[in-house]
Amino acid sequence: MNQEEFPTREELESAIAEPVEPPELASLSPEEKAIGAKLLPILTAKISQEAEARKAKKLAEEVEKLKAANEQMMRDEIQKLRDSQKPPDPKQLEQLLTQEYGEMEVPVRGKNGPQTFTLHEMPQEAEKRLVAIVQKHLVPHLRELAAVEWTANTTTAEKYQRVIDIVPSALDMMAECCAICLDPYNEAGITAEWVQKNMASLRILHVIEAQMTVSRFRDFISAAYRLFPQ
Repeated sequence: MNQEEFPTREELESAIAEPVEPPELASLSPEEKAIGAKLLPILTAKISQEAEARKAKKLAEEVEKLKAANEQMMRDEIQKLRDSQKPPDPKQLEQLLTQEYGEMEVPVRGKNGPQTFTLHEMPQEAEKRLVAIVQKHLVPHLRELAAVEWTANTTTAEKYQRVIDIVPSALDMMAECCAICLDPYNEAGITAEWVQKNMASLRILHVIEAQMTVSRFRDFISAAYRLFPQ
């Protein structure tokens, strides 16, 4: 017989020890203890089953509550989507037609002295020129730009440098777009070359962002997006 087949000391002591009487039977007579010893395991098992059943029921109730909440959330989101796709009623259309576009002043301290430009609603012809410039310079590099991973520690200068590395003509594109924003009707003779000679890159970028807001161009893109089937 191998050494591993012999019982351990703890196993031997457990085998020869007197059985421990459950405290529930301590105050009973010998006859009652005999009956209790038979009933106690049955009662213990029954109580355990009932406890497990209560746990299962409570878990099922929580799952049902969660399912109901998720279904309600889904219904709410679907209703929001349907509401967003409804065409505006006559009153809403009137409000859209009469709403005022914002205006922003752009002071430029150029080589010929300070000048002030006003950003305002832009005609579609100028918007088309903006889109054409972006398509020309940016669209061919969209896949490379989308693959760039910016981290929380990436500085603005590093972002600029990364974009310029991918799109070498990015600064020229910004200058062209800025010139259209400052002079959408070609009345003041503002060109991309004038912008680059008189304005810093960050100010140029801010002008473009401000024009997007003033012309409600982001609102237009959002509204147009909802017209297409998802």
